[in-house]
Amino acid sequence: MRMRHLTAGLLLLIVWTVVAAPQPVIRIENGNPELIDNIRAHLTIGNEPCDRPLARLHLLRRQLEREVEAAARALGYYRLRITRLQFHRNRDCWGLTMKIEPGPRVRVAKIRLIIEGEAARDPEFRKLRDHLPIRPGDPLHHGRYEQLKLMFHNLAMWRGYFDARFKVHELKIDPPHNRVEIHLVFDSGPRYRIGAVRIRQDFLDP
Repeated sequence: MRMRHLTAGLLLLIVWTVVAAPQPVIRIENGNPELIDNIRAHLTIGNEPCDRPLARLHLLRRQLEREVEAAARALGYYRLRITRLQFHRNRDCWGLTMKIEPGPRVRVAKIRLIIEGEAARDPEFRKLRDHLPIRPGDPLHHGRYEQLKLMFHNLAMWRGYFDARFKVHELKIDPPHNRVEIHLVFDSGPRYRIGAVRIRQDFLDP
């Protein structure tokens, strides 16, 4: 077979085969998705390499338990128990199976909020106070509690209360009774205002 207009060249075909590196498999049983996701986000044991001996992993058990406790408390689970914690070896990596009993969730029993300073008479702060994102009966969620405080700080900056601060910000948690009282005292200080603006121009005669 004859070929016309033959163009000399070099054809290189490179086939890349990407193989995902093995990862530890951590299985958490008996929790809602929000709680399980938060526990996973707190765990640092997943950074251990696949060839780590199981004996070494067992030495990290206390640290793992503290991380699980912190993750659970952040969402209001102050009585969570780990009922099973088992390390095992798979073909390519180690694995962990953990079973938890979340227990009852701490809920907001009372919110005591006091606004001091000039903001006490500011309608925007009264509006925020009357429409708080946390209400009695809600489950304790530390992220939303911090968001609530941030809302006051942001509003203060927007309204000109540049010395504003929380004089008191307490969570009085009673785990045996699954309740928490929120106590906040927000002192806005004075409101800063723009004074008289004077513009002075000097013209040079040509």
